[in-house]
Amino acid sequence: MASGRSHDQATRRLALPFGLLWAPWLGLVGVAVAAAAFLVGGLWLSPDLDTRSRATQRWGPLGWLWWPYRRGLSHRSLLSHSPVIGTAGRLTYLALALLLAALMAQGVMALASGSAPLRRDDLAAAAQTAAPWLANLWQQQRPLILAALLGLEASSWLHLLQDGDPMPRWPRPLRALARSLRPGPRRRRPQPGRRRFLPGRQRSQPGRQGGRSGRQN
Repeated sequence: MASGRSHDQATRRLALPFGLLWAPWLGLVGVAVAAAAFLVGGLWLSPDLDTRSRATQRWGPLGWLWWPYRRGLSHRSLLSHSPVIGTAGRLTYLALALLLAALMAQGVMALASGSAPLRRDDLAAAAQTAAPWLANLWQQQRPLILAALLGLEASSWLHLLQDGDPMPRWPRPLRALARSLRPGPRRRRPQPGRRRFLPGRQRSQPGRQGGRSGRQN
């Protein structure tokens, strides 16, 4: 398993070469987007956010956003250290955490100013407004968005390969189930009428048995 410093050095060294791969199709803008996404994925959205690491320290005052993520997952679990699933999970968690933080901040501001807090109708209207905007952004900037997503995933793969095993560790219940289903060596059943010799016991010597029988007679 590589150290946090080794992960950071590899991310910084390979960010620009990864970005240059997109130059023939997306030009300098694609190079900048892909390289920046590679850096963000390796330094701020690292798989090591499931434990106290350099990545969590880089968030500074916003590091508390990842506290539930770190408490809910074990280090190098399936949901954090796995291809595609790990990156998708971190992006989804970050979006939900920022949304929840924004709602909490709006509620506190509403209570402080005496205005009415957000209602369900307001949230539904905001969602209806954001959905067309996101769809339009995807249609107009699809190549750059794909380059950014692949940059995030590529830096995650680099992290997993440096750790030596790109396949994650399964959760403990699944590992116990796999061990129970794994065929083990068959135990030989003792044959009837045949006495098994235990190594801890010592066989009685014939002389002692004769002496005991003579004393009894």
